[in-house]
Amino acid sequence: MAKIAPDDPHYNIPRDAKGDPIFFILEPDIRRSYEHRHLACERGWSVTDDPAFIAEALIWSHLHRQPNPLWLTEAAVTVVLDRRTKTQANRVRERRVQWVRFTTVRDAKEQGLRWLQTRIEVAAKSITVLREKGVRGKRIEAVQHFVEDAELRAEKIRKRGWVTWEEARELAAEGLCRTEMKGEPDTMRKDYERVKRDLEAGRGGLYFLPKLPRKSLTEVLGAHD
Repeated sequence: MAKIAPDDPHYNIPRDAKGDPIFFILEPDIRRSYEHRHLACERGWSVTDDPAFIAEALIWSHLHRQPNPLWLTEAAVTVVLDRRTKTQANRVRERRVQWVRFTTVRDAKEQGLRWLQTRIEVAAKSITVLREKGVRGKRIEAVQHFVEDAELRAEKIRKRGWVTWEEARELAAEGLCRTEMKGEPDTMRKDYERVKRDLEAGRGGLYFLPKLPRKSLTEVLGAHD
């Protein structure tokens, strides 16, 4: 686009990558025509639920470089979400579980020793609290056994200087055992390797989590009036 002069009404409007204004200030006659077309689409959609009216309105907005009006945004969201299948929704949940397992194994590889040290500290405090409450027997013995095992594992890591992948998978399985991402160490291995392959192949978008609206824009905007 040619350079915009300072006296042009578009001079202070932000530009896109091509140097064009991100929206246009329409001349009165063009705006009247644009609004008339949009109104026709809105009325058509309201009485027919035909998504063709949404498609037409979106095209007019794009061609005129105008923000989508509220009705059009809500209509588009409605149509898009109605098109979403249970398979797609389930796939997102599965990918999310795989992603959390991947990141947990990855973080355990780097921070496993600190994780164990934190668990030891928390468990030791738990023993003190249990004793203060008068708890005795197997419950305290179980916590003590956990502390002893964690100390042995931590000592091996300290001597070696790093966390092995096997240890990382075990730590990840332990850390996720009370969540919907729980799984055996071998499950952690499989999902870690799956996600790693996808990332290396440029398929990281498989693990993006869409943020679905809980309320309509009208409800959200009304709450802030």
